[in-house]
Amino acid sequence: MNTRLMIVDDQDSARELIRGFLTMSGITFHECASGSDAVASASEFKPHWVTVDVKMPGMDGFETAKAIKVSPA
Repeated sequence: MNTRLMIVDDQDSARELIRGFLTMSGITFHECASGSDAVASASEFKPHWVTVDVKMPGMDGFETAKAIKVSPA
């Protein structure tokens, strides 16, 4: 089974940094630039792990994590 990681951050450089550290690990990545995008795509991507920036415009990291966690998918 391939591990799926969703990276949620409004800063491109932060997403690139995380992806760069883990590229050789065989992890499949899905990147989102906003909390609302992450919530919308989580049911389709079905991540095993999610990294979320706490301070984002609109939906912050805490709201994003909570919305993904309570989603039935």
